[in-house]
Amino acid sequence: DLAWDCAATAKDKPCDKMPQGWTPLAEQCRYKYILHLPGISDWLEHFKHQLLCGSVNIFLGKRPRSAAAAAAGLTSPSAFEHFDMSGPLLRDKEHFLFVETSARSVCRDLRAAVEMLERTPRRAECLARRGQSLASTLSMDTVYAYLAGVLTEASLRQRPGVARRAAVAEKSRLVTKQNFFTFIPPAKRPWIEHVFRHWHQAEFNNTPLLPPRAAETGSGLFH
Repeated sequence: DLAWDCAATAKDKPCDKMPQGWTPLAEQCRYKYILHLPGISDWLEHFKHQLLCGSVNIFLGKRPRSAAAAAAGLTSPSAFEHFDMSGPLLRDKEHFLFVETSARSVCRDLRAAVEMLERTPRRAECLARRGQSLASTLSMDTVYAYLAGVLTEASLRQRPGVARRAAVAEKSRLVTKQNFFTFIPPAKRPWIEHVFRHWHQAEFNNTPLLPPRAAETGSGLFH
C-alpha cells in the first residue's frame, strides 16, 4: 500500500499507515549517504527535506535531455530532469552528488562514487554542509516571497488577449470547481482523494469527484 492510501487524518497530522519497507525521514537522517533513485514523479518532492539531514545526497540517473528542455523553454537543473522551485538553485558537486548510471551499471557506479567520497571526507562534509545550508534558507516566508515575485513580474508582462489565444491554440479548458478533479492525473489522484479533499472539505464540498479527462502527458501536465 502507498502512504496516501490511509484514512483521512487531521490536517498536518502524519498518516499512521506506511508502505512496506518505508523509511521515515528521521530514520534516513541517521545515514551518512542518502540515495535518490528515478521514480514516477517529475517533482523533487522530498529532496529539500533530505538535504536538511546533513547527509551526502547522491542522485542516481541519466543526464536530462537538454535539447528537449531548451526547446520547451525550460531551465531545469543541468544534472536532472525534475521540476521544483528550488531546482535552479541546486548545483551538482556543490549541494549534492549526481552519479550518471544505467540499470546495468548502477551498483558499480554507486560503489565507485561512495569509495571516492570515503577517500575524500572533507569533500563529502562540504557537500553535506552546503546542501543543508541551502535547504535551510527555503523557509515558507521565502517560498511565499518568491511566488509573489513571480506572479507580480508575470502580470506586468501580460499583454491583452495573450492568455486567451494561448488557451485556444493549446485547446486548454477553463478550470472551475465543477471540473477541477478532471485535471488531476492518475498518479496523483490517491493523495488528492484520500488526503487533500478531506483537508479542504469546506472549499471542495460541492465539487464532484470526476475521473481524469485524458491521459497524462510526458511533461506531467495535461489540458
